Amino acid sequence: GDAPEKAQSLRAGISVRGIALDSKGNLWAGSNFTPGDPLPEYPKGVGILQQFLIGAKFVEDKYSVEHPTGVITVFDKDGKTLLENVGNRGIFAPWGVSIDGQDNAWVAGIYGMSLNLYCGMASQCPAGTKPGDLIHKYRSGVLQMPTDAVIDSAGNVWVANNWNDPKALTEKNPDRYISTKGGGTGILIVYGVAKPVINPLQGEVRAALP
Repeated sequence: GDAPEKAQSLRAGISVRGIALDSKGNLWAGSNFTPGDPLPEYPKGVGILQQFLIGAKFVEDKYSVEHPTGVITVFDKDGKTLLENVGNRGIFAPWGVSIDGQDNAWVAGIYGMSLNLYCGMASQCPAGTKPGDLIHKYRSGVLQMPTDAVIDSAGNVWVANNWNDPKALTEKNPDRYISTKGGGTGILIVYGVAKPVINPLQGEVRAALP
């Protein structure tokens, strides 16, 4: 901030959403679309809400859990790309990203309705995996369309359920039983699955003491 002339532009996926720093200063960035995949087209002058509706309908029509889009990119503290296309064809529209006290990455997949755990750059990966590999994908009836996942000092993962049914957004005349529910059903907490961190989060993640 004190040296704007040193600012860099880093190339990640398309439509970057969540970012997070691990303990070594590596930057994890989640992007809704995989580079090279089809993207929605917006008429000139269309408003922001209409842009959102056009984009949501496009994703619903063009992609699916079986054929997803979206990637995670990892940069070092100098802006060099360490990993790219992480989660490609596995996670569906990455959104919020958080790093736990073991340097593993927790990524909310909004259209995949999933919480995804990836092995970090500085973590001890499980046998048979390497940094950037998926360790586990959490799916549940109480996990809806998550936009963020945050780690607390007890190792719980707090997940924001943004919407419970995308049809409430994309259909011109959605079923009123769906559209009047008011979006996602609150906050989901997955107890004790992450390595605890020190909060409040400021810059690089810090592991909580045992």
